[in-house]
Amino acid sequence: MSIKSLKDIINQQKREEEDSSEDSFIPEEQIEEYKSLLEQLYKLTTDALSELINENLIQVKKEKINIYEESLGNYDVDMLLLTINSNKIKFVPAGTMLIGSKGRVDVYGPFGSEKFMLIRKGISKPGDLIKVSISGQSGKIQTSTPKKLTIDDWEWKTLPSESKWMKFDDVTSETITDLVMRMING
Repeated sequence: MSIKSLKDIINQQKREEEDSSEDSFIPEEQIEEYKSLLEQLYKLTTDALSELINENLIQVKKEKINIYEESLGNYDVDMLLLTINSNKIKFVPAGTMLIGSKGRVDVYGPFGSEKFMLIRKGISKPGDLIKVSISGQSGKIQTSTPKKLTIDDWEWKTLPSESKWMKFDDVTSETITDLVMRMING
């Protein structure tokens, strides 16, 4: 082996170490991103219902809850609570370290439960979450280094409670209003 080959190997390993340290997992960063994305969902919700909130037909409150995730430990986040007459609708964060998703919020009301999920932008159905690679004749799988996802790469989607759903729905004023109607009126 020549000195040049050895030098190339050492420099390649150094670059790989530097690249991996840039992408290192920082639990506090994950928690802060999740909290920020939760606030985004809560703002979408209160904006969609602002007329009813302003008329005191819906009362809004946030309560701290504690979540434990194996890779993050314990942390506190806000749960959103909507009170409509004697009905309560709770938006309960489920966590951020989920397969195929950056986070989930479970919504509970008198007439059932539904879910909001943080899905990568551009994903419209569950099948889009799965990528399959097939090796060529040489037996090598060609891979590319995926870009590191940022907070802007995620968006909230509704996850229908039906068992035969085929797509994620966007979170809009209309989907939020419909969800609240289902939660208090069946």
